Order: sequence, then C-alpha cells, then structure tokens
Amino acid sequence: MNTEWSMSSEERKKFWDTLCSLDGQDVENDIKSLLATIKFPRFLYRYRSVNNKSLSALIENKMYFSTSDYYDDPFDTYIRIDRNLVLEGIKQEVEDLRSNEKRLSGFSDYLA
Repeated sequence: MNTEWSMSSEERKKFWDTLCSLDGQDVENDIKSLLATIKFPRFLYRYRSVNNKSLSALIENKMYFSTSDYYDDPFDTYIRIDRNLVLEGIKQEVEDLRSNEKRLSGFSDYLA
C-alpha cells in the first residue's frame, strides 16, 4: 500500500474530531477546517464487474451512483441539518413573498 497519501490513526482522529465539531454556522470556515485535515489520495479506483451496464458506462463516459441505502458506512452520507435554521429561513422567505405580494398588488390593473 502506498503510504504517501494514507492517513495515520492520529490524522484520522483529527479529521473525525474536526468533522464532529462543525456546527454549520460558518460553512466557509467549516470547509477550510475539513480541507486542512484531509489527505487526498493521488488516484481513486472503483472496481466493478464486467457486464453490459459497466461496459456501456465506460463507452459513454458516464458514471452511475447508488442511493445511500446501499452504502455500508453511515457517514458516507453524513449531513447535519439545523432544523431551527431551516424553519427560520422558510419563515423569512414566506414573509418576503408576502411583502412583495403587497407591493405588487397596486400594479394588478397593469398586469391584466
């Protein structure tokens, strides 16, 4: 195995601790923190059986992905959702729509 890019136990722990510490309040800073802890491999490989679908994908230069139901690692699709932040965003959008609706209602004669 090429150890040039593999992560040591300490590096994996640092990455995990960083991932778990993200609160989603400053996404750009979260991204920078994660990128600083990841060691990317030089190459990625994906081994597949040879069949009509895999050959077709190779010929057509396409990629197919399974849904997260088939992943063996629950953190492959790790996502943190701040429910209160989402609800607050929806509430703000509804208020903005209502505000715009009121401002535009005076122009309804012109739009008909």
